[in-house]
Amino acid sequence: MTNLWIFSKAPDDKKQLFLSRMVEKDDAIVFIQDGTYMLLRGDFNPICPVYALKSDMIARGIKNGAKKITYADFIDLIFQYQRTITV
Repeated sequence: MTNLWIFSKAPDDKKQLFLSRMVEKDDAIVFIQDGTYMLLRGDFNPICPVYALKSDMIARGIKNGAKKITYADFIDLIFQYQRTITV
């Protein structure tokens, strides 16, 4: 089963450990709101595609680390995966 993992809270070691244990290569991760700060962690190396809302990255001064998407793209992703999980 493919999962779309949605992270909206600021990162910490527990969330990063959770990601490394639970996310599979056919899944995808979307960072929104303060979750985009995970992109600044140098030791974050997921095995699946990573997306982040462009507007949230701009608001937080984050320039790269994920494919930038719009809200419309985000909705499209939700329908592409069998299950969405918000953490």
